[in-house]
Formats: sequence, structure tokens, C-alpha cells
Amino acid sequence: SFIFFRQAAIQGHVEALYETGMCYLNGNYYRDKVPQNLESAFNCFKAAAQKDHPLAKYALALSYLNGWGTSKNLGEGWKILAEAAKLGNPKVILLSSPLGNKLRCKLITI
Repeated sequence: SFIFFRQAAIQGHVEALYETGMCYLNGNYYRDKVPQNLESAFNCFKAAAQKDHPLAKYALALSYLNGWGTSKNLGEGWKILAEAAKLGNPKVILLSSPLGNKLRCKLITI
């Protein structure tokens, strides 16, 4: 449940930080009614990304690229995407390849 994720996130549990961020980003969690809060999602992703959580780095990069809960910052977004790729996140490995750079992929969803 969202309540348990949030409690664990407050204690700094990296997976709970990521999951709590996803709840805030999407505005729900199964049966729990969680209001969408992009700034809270961004803060959760940032905290988990600082602990090298690959999916949180990806979500943080998308937040910067799309301006979700923060000011849009393309340079920071692409930098963090490269970090996520180095951690082995399959969602961004293509983007960091020559083919991905050539296609100039537009990221819009997680």
C-alpha cells in the first residue's frame, strides 16, 4: 500500500522512494487514492537516484526533460539518462547508443 511505501521512503529505503515517486507521478496506487503531485514525485526520484537506483535515474531524467515537478533542463536530463544507461537500465541503453543518438528519441512516458 502507498502508506507503507511512504513510511519506508521517509526512512530512506531506496526502492520505496522510487515506488512512492511513481505513485505521486501517476496519481494513484492500485486501490489507494493518491493525489498526483509532480514535485513530490521529482523529490522521491531524486533521492532514490542519488542512491544509484537505475529506474529512479530514468524517472528523474524524464522529469528534467519534460519539466515534471521541476524546471525543464535538457542538459541535466540527458546527463542523468547516460548515468542510468551505465547502471544497465535497458530503457535507456538504446538512447545512449549511436542509433539512439541518431534518431534523437523523444521521451514522453515511463
